[in-house]
This record gives sequence, structure tokens and C-alpha cells, in this order.
Amino acid sequence: MMTKRLTALLMATALVAVPVFSTTLPGGATAAFAKSDNGGGNGNGNGNGGGNGNGGGNGNGSAAKAEKSSAPGNSGKSAVKVAAAKTKTNNGAIRSELKGLNAVHASPNALAHAAPNSQVGMIATYRDKALATLAAEAAAEGAQESLDLANATLTEKQGALDTLVAGYTGRTSAEIQAEIDGLDPLAPDHDATLATLNAELAAATAFEAEKAALTAEVAAAQAAVDEAAAALAEAEALAEAAAAEEDAALLAAAKGRTLSPEALAYLRSELGLAAE
Repeated sequence: MMTKRLTALLMATALVAVPVFSTTLPGGATAAFAKSDNGGGNGNGNGNGGGNGNGGGNGNGSAAKAEKSSAPGNSGKSAVKVAAAKTKTNNGAIRSELKGLNAVHASPNALAHAAPNSQVGMIATYRDKALATLAAEAAAEGAQESLDLANATLTEKQGALDTLVAGYTGRTSAEIQAEIDGLDPLAPDHDATLATLNAELAAATAFEAEKAALTAEVAAAQAAVDEAAAALAEAEALAEAAAAEEDAALLAAAKGRTLSPEALAYLRSELGLAAE
């Protein structure tokens, strides 16, 4: 009897200690469930995990955006766009400055057969004058090279002559021959003296022959220098005259206007001329 009462008391205590909640089942029935402490713990754990996951995701996303916005590639693209815009603006300014000279884009056939007083014809005249100037300047450069070579040859020949003269300290062949002619045939040392004088005469004669040859070479080298100098002066005069004709042709084609260096460089480039 005592045992049954104790069992009933323990069951009642368990029912009071465990919290319950109810829910309505289909058909209006109500069911009661005990609330689990473990369920609450799991709920808190999941909540914290979700919060940490979202925080990390947002942080990484912001860093990636910041890194992308500061990447050097973006500034490089901007620089390219700016350079392209400047080039476009410069080309537009050059075309605006050229005015009628934009006819430089005419076909080679049009340039070859254009009327001399037409815009295309005046551009063709300028091109021909510019080519003549380039040829004249090339000829002047060649003449300068020839003069430089002639001067180098003259310096070499004159140096050889100076060295030869400085190295000879003997008498002239005429002086030696005069002494030979005055020897006494009956003198006891006649033969020995004559042999010595003949050796001296041979050395003097060789020196004088070499000196004469080098002197002739120096004279020829000097003549070559004079000729090259005259040729250079003539070539420079022709180049100067050609340049003046080129300038006049350009002024006529530009209708009296002076082109900027950039516009002139563009015009010459379109005509296949070397930059000035």
C-alpha cells in the first residue's frame, strides 16, 4: 500500500515539473507536449551560427568591392581614353589649320595630273620642290664628306713630308757633288774619301727623291681639297636655292599662311616626305 502511494506521488511531481504546451490537431483535438531544454539549446546555437555567417559574408563582399575599385587596370583604361581623346582633338585641330591643304589626301593620279594653279596642283608642286630640296641637301652632305676625306688625305701627306724632312740632317746632293768634284786625284786618301762622299751622295739623292714625291702628293692633295671645297660651296648654294623654292611653294599652297610645326609634319608625312 505504501509503495503504491509513493509511486503515485512521484508521477504527480514529474507532471508538475515538466512545462507543457498544447497544439490543436485536425478535427479540433488538442495535444500537449513537453518543452525540451535541448530544443532551446539547439535553437540558440543555430541563431548564432546564422549571425556569424551573414557577418562574414558582408565583410568579404565589401573588401572585394574596395579592391576592385582600386585596381590599377581601371586607371589605365582611363589614361588610354584620355590619350585617345587628346589625339582626336589634335588631329581635328590640325585638319582645321590645314584648310585647303587637306586636299593632300588626293590620289596619286590626281596629284600627277592636277592643274598647276589648283589646290591639288599646288600641293603637288610643293611635294616636288621638297623632294628637290632633299636631293640637294643629300648632294651637299656628299660634298662635305668628300671635302673631309680630301682634308684627311692632305693632312696625312703633309705629315709624312714633315716627318721625312725633320729626320734628314745631311747636306744636299749638290753640296756633296761639289766636294767630290774638288777632290785631288793624287791625294793619298782620295779613294777612301771618294767612297765616303759617294755614300753620302746616295743618301742625299734618295732623300731628295722621296721628298720630291711627297711634295707632289701634298700638292695633289691640296688641289683635291680646293676642288672639294668649291664643289661643297656650289652644292650648298643649290640646296639653299632649292629650300627657298620649297618654302615659296608651301606658302602658295597654304594661301600665305605659316603652318605650325605639327601641321607641317602631318602634311609632309601624308606626302611621304621626311620630317624636317
